[in-house]
Amino acid sequence: MKKVIVVILLLVIPLVCCAQEEEKSLMTSIVRIEVFPENVKVSVGQTYMFCAIGYNRDDKPVIFSPLWHVTGGGTIDKSGRFRATSEGSSTVTVHDTASNCFGISKIVVVKGVQSSDQTKEDIVSTGTARISVTEWDIGKGNMFKPKGSFVAQVFGKNAVEIKLYSVDAQGTLQEIQTFSCKDESIINFKFKYARLETKYFELRLYNNSGEVIARHKRANLE
Repeated sequence: MKKVIVVILLLVIPLVCCAQEEEKSLMTSIVRIEVFPENVKVSVGQTYMFCAIGYNRDDKPVIFSPLWHVTGGGTIDKSGRFRATSEGSSTVTVHDTASNCFGISKIVVVKGVQSSDQTKEDIVSTGTARISVTEWDIGKGNMFKPKGSFVAQVFGKNAVEIKLYSVDAQGTLQEIQTFSCKDESIINFKFKYARLETKYFELRLYNNSGEVIARHKRANLE
């Protein structure tokens, strides 16, 4: 009897293990890929950072190693950073070799600087108060919680504090960092942010009364 039980166990255990491995494989197998943003309009010379997210059969995000490719007027590196080199239409493609799934985004490259959240600086009232962003770099590191950095210089005799916010699609602000400052201060922001929940970043400059005296917006992509 004992021998029969042993034989049955030897037959059943491998089947259970195989079923578990198969289920694990299905959970990590990609069935579709989304590329963010889906459609972009940029100027010659500008760069944009693309993000690719894979999803399994249960529509849960799966981390993978994307392979980037672009056709048209631009180049793209292995991290998904696109640089527009000439006018026209371009297509960014991302590929997962394990599942053979693809994702695409369309780009229109135009001549001249576009008015967008990437370049727009919104200066609010009170004389000459303003924020000048001299350096910025975002999108490095973790796909869902990447790193970002800004170097900003403050101009305003009554400036006392500067804050960095992330802003989602509904316009909700989430404070990231705060620094005390004064006229001509240079502030180095280093932070992490939620990529999928961030539409753009906003720097706000405050006076002693807590009033916003200058504002600077930057999109969530280069």
